[in-house]
Amino acid sequence: MRVLIRIGFLALLLAIGNRPASAQVATSNGNHGLGCSNRTVQGAWAIQGSGSFVPPGTALPFVLGQAIPVNFQNLGIFDGKGKVVLPTGVDVIGGIIERNVPNSGSYSVNSDCSGEMRLLTEHSPDLGGPHEHHIHLMVADDTIYFTFMDPGATGSAIGKLIR
Repeated sequence: MRVLIRIGFLALLLAIGNRPASAQVATSNGNHGLGCSNRTVQGAWAIQGSGSFVPPGTALPFVLGQAIPVNFQNLGIFDGKGKVVLPTGVDVIGGIIERNVPNSGSYSVNSDCSGEMRLLTEHSPDLGGPHEHHIHLMVADDTIYFTFMDPGATGSAIGKLIR
């Protein structure tokens, strides 16, 4: 009987030690298998995405072809308490490159791992000036999926945990 218990315990230890890396990441960020919270996304994230932008003053609904393509890469730092900053990155909006545009905001992550983020982006005046993005997010292990649908701007992004 003792041999069976020891073998069962050893098998349990091996199973825990051989979890996928993504499961270990979620646990280390505070998930502990009990759902998500703001603490789940604490850390530095590499964020890359794309979308479209309609210049201010464009009548809505706009005519196809008026939307300008947008691509971006940013470093996002989530504090685990609901504040986020993007201290460095690059945005390409219709071929115009903006580097290190200040971004800061707040976020909340629900227990079902969905959430919201409000991010103030200080774009240059020729790109519409400051804009607050309203972003939906979903957390899955070491990945955050972002979707934004603001008046005049829409797109999606993926964030991967760096540390």
